[in-house]
Amino acid sequence: MRVCEHFDRLKNLVMRHFLFVMIVCLFPMASIAQPYPSPISPHVNDFAQLLDTEDLAEVRGMLKSLQADTGIQMTIITLESQAPYAPDETLEEFATNLFNDWGIGDATRNDGILVLVLPDDRAMRIELGAGYDASWNNEAGRVIDRSYLPSFRSDKYAHGIKDGVADTIALLARPYSKGQPAPKSNDSPLVFIVGLFAAVVFTFRRWLGDMASKLRKCPSCMHRGALSVRRTTTRNASSSTDGSGRKTLHCIRCDHSESSSYVISRRSGSKKRGFGGGRSSGGGASGRW
Repeated sequence: MRVCEHFDRLKNLVMRHFLFVMIVCLFPMASIAQPYPSPISPHVNDFAQLLDTEDLAEVRGMLKSLQADTGIQMTIITLESQAPYAPDETLEEFATNLFNDWGIGDATRNDGILVLVLPDDRAMRIELGAGYDASWNNEAGRVIDRSYLPSFRSDKYAHGIKDGVADTIALLARPYSKGQPAPKSNDSPLVFIVGLFAAVVFTFRRWLGDMASKLRKCPSCMHRGALSVRRTTTRNASSSTDGSGRKTLHCIRCDHSESSSYVISRRSGSKKRGFGGGRSSGGGASGRW
């Protein structure tokens, strides 16, 4: 009799946990994105703490010298992951929006450079200001493959950042400042087509993202094509502050809803600590390891 009582208690406990898991899976809580971090300095923003004091001073020295010699502002941003800030964006969208949010580089020349490193995501990007034409994207990609990724694959982040920064300055920033054209690429016409496609996708990224959301299955009733998407602005962006909005998915069949917040970058000409109000139109290159 006592064995049966223990079995009944165990069965009830398992059933309660099973129901709890099912509720969590079927009705996920709305994801809340954090605002972008505020810059620590115009040169090195090591939020992921990948650099020790000596490494940080070395990288900062290279970037200060670059700006003093050429006027080009280049900054390093390390974050553990993109997820807390922009879980619904691609790496490219996140880097562009972060670049524009901070206003990296000169607002007239738009020649700023952002190097973004996300160790937990095993991803990085060199984001270029709007002043760089598309021919510099290939050079940014070659710098990533040659100088950043080999060390990052072995988790030698400080070594990779120092080598990569030196290479970015020598092969990209300084030649550009002298008016030199980007090195010619031996890539086939397919690369141009892919680049053009990427530019179109970036331009219509929000619309495409909303269309993809509509086509996915409802996480509650699992019916495909029943989701509607609505975006609302909760705070308008100004020249001094970021705005914010909410993206809401609603199922017309089962009435399930979920929402997430996103940042609306401050208007052009905005400046944050030590930055000149530069902007990016999405140019650059990404790498993963």
